[in-house]
Amino acid sequence: MDGILLYFNKLFSFLERDWSESNRFEAGKPPKSDNVNRIVFDTVSFTYPNGVRALRNVSFEVSRGETLAIVGENGAGKTTIAKLICGFFKPTGGTIQIAGADTPNLDVESVRHTTGAVFQDYAKYPWTLRENVLLNGRTGPDADQRIDAAFLRVGLDLQVPYDRTLGRTYGGIEPSGGQWQKIAIARVLVRDPSLMILDEPSAALDPLSEAQVYELFDRILDGRIGIVITHRLGSIRFADRILVLKGGSVVGIGDHDSLMRAGGYYRELYLTQSRNYVRNGPVNRTHS
Repeated sequence: MDGILLYFNKLFSFLERDWSESNRFEAGKPPKSDNVNRIVFDTVSFTYPNGVRALRNVSFEVSRGETLAIVGENGAGKTTIAKLICGFFKPTGGTIQIAGADTPNLDVESVRHTTGAVFQDYAKYPWTLRENVLLNGRTGPDADQRIDAAFLRVGLDLQVPYDRTLGRTYGGIEPSGGQWQKIAIARVLVRDPSLMILDEPSAALDPLSEAQVYELFDRILDGRIGIVITHRLGSIRFADRILVLKGGSVVGIGDHDSLMRAGGYYRELYLTQSRNYVRNGPVNRTHS
């Protein structure tokens, strides 16, 4: 019962929120979708309303054409960084700079328009395949062509009409876990964002399927800014740089080889995960 009451309390708070105020930190020049070529975190801290401090003086930057992996154990603050970039929260300390506009002058709606994110709990809507990809109703004469192009990029071939309902809720076809994931990535691609975020999308996948997801992400970036968030380190060696978090603080940054040479927390995590994988073997799950 307590869980149900908490859910509805959060729901009503969300519905009553004044989005006209939250979409803009303060009046300022918004970044344009073709001009988001750099993100800078300058000593950013964040504390949730319940008093939990998630980030402590986090600094990094990533530019167009680069892929940044953010790693660390559960609760290290990885997803909080993604939420701050997407404008779901404001930093409680420091500044975030996107396309030359810093925190006080960010137009959050514009930032969201240029950002595509696939989170661990990506949505599986009981809608048609077309609606699952387009979401915002931007049908237009080229809608199906854009979906075709996105599916080609992600390697998805469902062999079903775009007006076919997905999910068993209303008697539709049920894609596999891997197919749902590719639909979620295609949903991002049709928007042609300047920034793509992949937040723990492979948590339920076996290591081989996980590697395929990251290889796909690396292939489709095409000069965009790419941010990959994960607690599993085996598949992110393709990243240009790796930001290592522990307890909300940065404890290392560099590519895989330099971090391994430096020793420390990253090397410890990597070797521990490698030993566990060798000892336990791959998880037997089936995805397509």
